[in-house]
Order: sequence, then C-alpha cells, then structure tokens
Amino acid sequence: MIFLMALAIMSGLILAHEMGHFLAAKAVGVPVEEVGLGYPPRLVVLGEWGGTRYTLNAIPFGGFVRLPFGREGQISEEFARQPKGVRLLVFLAGPVMNFLLAVVLFSLSFQLGVPVPVGFSGAEVVEVSPGWPAERAGVKVGDVILEVCGEVLEDVGGLRGAIERCAEEEIPVRLERDGKVVRLCVSVPRSLPGEERLMGIVVRARPTGTEMRRYSGWEPYVMGLLLGLRGVVVVAALPLLLLWGRVPGQEIRLSGPVGVVLVMEEAAAQVTHLGWFPLLQLTALINLGLAVGNLLPIPALDGGHILLLVLEAIRGRRLSPGVERRVHLVGFALLIVLMGWVTYSDVVSEMPQIGWP
Repeated sequence: MIFLMALAIMSGLILAHEMGHFLAAKAVGVPVEEVGLGYPPRLVVLGEWGGTRYTLNAIPFGGFVRLPFGREGQISEEFARQPKGVRLLVFLAGPVMNFLLAVVLFSLSFQLGVPVPVGFSGAEVVEVSPGWPAERAGVKVGDVILEVCGEVLEDVGGLRGAIERCAEEEIPVRLERDGKVVRLCVSVPRSLPGEERLMGIVVRARPTGTEMRRYSGWEPYVMGLLLGLRGVVVVAALPLLLLWGRVPGQEIRLSGPVGVVLVMEEAAAQVTHLGWFPLLQLTALINLGLAVGNLLPIPALDGGHILLLVLEAIRGRRLSPGVERRVHLVGFALLIVLMGWVTYSDVVSEMPQIGWP
C-alpha cells in the first residue's frame, strides 16, 4: 500500500509538470492536441473540449500533454511559427509548475508541523578520528557518551568542559552502545597550559524525543518560498560542487523512477512516527530536481528547446527543421540510454532492500 502511494505521488509530480505546459499553452492560445492520464497505449477517450482530446491510458504512471512539439521532442512547424516569447513561456511553464508545487509542499509541511528534537539523553558520536585517543580506547561511531570522569553530561557543550576538569590522565567514560552500557578509559594526557585536551571525536546531541512545531500566518509561506529558492540554487550548483570537490562523488548517485519511488516509500512509512513533514519535504525536493533537471540544455528536454530558441534569437533565424530533428533525436536517444542505465542501477542496488535475490 505504501509503495502504491509513493508511486501515485511520483505520477502526480510528472503530471503537474505536464499541466504546467498545458495551462501555459491554453493561456497564450497554443493548441493542445491531447491530455493523457497515464502513458499509451490508449484505453479510452474521455472526451474532447476546446480542441483538446482527454484520454485514459494503459500504463498507470504519470501522464502527458501532447503539445505541437512533434515526435521525440522536436517542435512542429506550426509551433515554430509562434512568437519566441510564446514558445519560451510554454517551455518554462513545466519547470515553473514543479517549482511552485515545491513551494506549496514546503509551506504545507511547516503548517502541519515540523518535528523538533527535545531533551538531551547523551552526546552521540558521529565521527572518530583515526589514531586519536578515542579510537585507541575503542570508541565507535554511534556510541552515546553519557558520563565523563563521573560527571553526567547535561548537554553537548558540557563534554569539553568535563574533559578539561578531569584530573586523570586516563579519563573514564560511560557510554551506551546498542542499548548496553559500556565503560572505557580514554588516555588523554594533561596538555600544556592554554591547550585543550582532545579525544578526537565529533558528537551531536541525542534528544529524548521530538515535538511538533507548527507555524501560522504568512510565516510558513515565506519559509516555503525561501526554502524553494535555496533548493534551486543548491540543486543547480551541485555539478559545480562536484567538479570543485566540495561534495564527494561517492555521496551522489543518480536515481530514476525506481530509486525515487523506493525512497518515497521509506518517507511514507515514517508518516505515523514523524507526521507528514518527511514525505512533504522529500516530495518538494524531488519537484525541485525535476524543475532544474528539465532546464538542463539537453535536446528533447525543456532546457534543450530553450537553448535552440536562444540560438535562433542570436542567429536571427531558426535552425533548419532537418538539423533540429536530428539534434532532438540524438538527445532523445541519449535520454533513453541514460534512463535505462539509471533504472538498471536502481534495481541492482535496491534488490537486497526489496527482498530480491
């Protein structure tokens, strides 16, 4: 059931993108041939209004809007005759719709409640420096430090003070590991005056629980808009951060529909414990990814169409239909290959989690 809900949400995001193109096209008088729920083959024609055919299709995932783009993303001669501003508006409308939906979801998550940690139950170790006293004593990532030199910690900031106040060279530490209490002695010699005694660990506060904090008035909408804008900047800058080494490459992996739906399934499973916040935030972030990804200057994507439109404006004339067709066909083929590779990677990496051999 949770998987079906995640699949339905992902379909809704794709349909929202297509509806952005649809609404923009209708607003500027560009004809829309078909609006389909799901992907072909077509099951039934639901009706025809305003020159647009509305259909129900066999593959129950997402949907499409058949604008006068022709096949494989190439634009038709009819659409090419539209003013450049009109075409730009239609191309941008899909990504803009995803961005607006992300802002709405962010805002809604702040309205419904944000889980905020409360209380303090110890200093959780998140990093242990190799060769430092803590590692030599056997401290591991995930351990929760409860007491140092007989002094019970009341907050994370108290850890350093407790170490400094301890007169022993071998500092006794009481910690929790996998639900069990463990006692260790960390050898931290008394330093010279003015220097700190360091164990070589990074810690964070482990809360005793969480409470929901709800926002009202204009605050959630302002926060949602700011978070949406910040998310666009981060997603757009990610390739540059990878090139500059600011983000480790091993921490980034492309995900296709299979990987995204499985991640959304995990977020949906947390609704009973953490409320709607994780699912709404994740859905909003996926929307931002769709918005930025579709604006990449790759043929057959919205960004590819915009790139050709810019070239047309610079050259003063459009590329020949034959050249444009070949560009979009190559881009479309590359996208199909990329999606196939990403989907294969998703299936292989997720097999153990979904119980496949």
